[in-house]
Amino acid sequence: MWQANDRFMLVMALELAIGCVSKMAAEWRERNSRGAFWKELDFVASDMALEIIGDFTLVYLLSPAAATAAPATSGIGKMINSLPAYFLAPGAFSVAQRGGAILYKGALFWMVGLAASMIGHGATVSLMKSRGVDVSAMASVLDNSIQWGNFMGVSSNLRYQLVNGWEARLLPMLKLNALLDTFVTFSVRFGNSYCGGEMWIWWARTVGLQGDKANEKDKKDLKKKK
Repeated sequence: MWQANDRFMLVMALELAIGCVSKMAAEWRERNSRGAFWKELDFVASDMALEIIGDFTLVYLLSPAAATAAPATSGIGKMINSLPAYFLAPGAFSVAQRGGAILYKGALFWMVGLAASMIGHGATVSLMKSRGVDVSAMASVLDNSIQWGNFMGVSSNLRYQLVNGWEARLLPMLKLNALLDTFVTFSVRFGNSYCGGEMWIWWARTVGLQGDKANEKDKKDLKKKK
């Protein structure tokens, strides 16, 4: 049985603060440079809502929780209940169980990423179309959603599992007071969030959602239409 995470509220608050502040700063920098921040508050609200949902889900899905109902005694439910919350979670788990945690949480993150992008990217495209903005240069909702799911299932999954493992196993060894513990936790999670942002840019360019490959794909599609 998993034990409840006594740092859940602290980690959740820090993750939401980091995500919301960095996301709002990016929204302000990009939109205000065009003098469009206040005109595009609906876009901002949509993006911020998805940021909150995404951050909450990342923390929640990797947090150990005390059982609130009788655990499954057979089948897939029993197998899932036997997995650690993350692959470096303290406990007498086998290598297979720890590997299963990576795969299982990766699948959950993939589904969350797919759904979040379908909603968020779909809403953005719809809003832009309603204003008569040309969206031909943007990735399709399906392509963007699949790749966002892939990114969360691989990059976000592994990074957040490593962060959780570090906090559970190494952070207690530092024997910090509450203030320093919070500062270190914030610093590590901020660094993780920043790295994730950089990795997504690389990922999107590599798979052709942004950058030169995306432009080449658009040109080829345009030639086909002609």
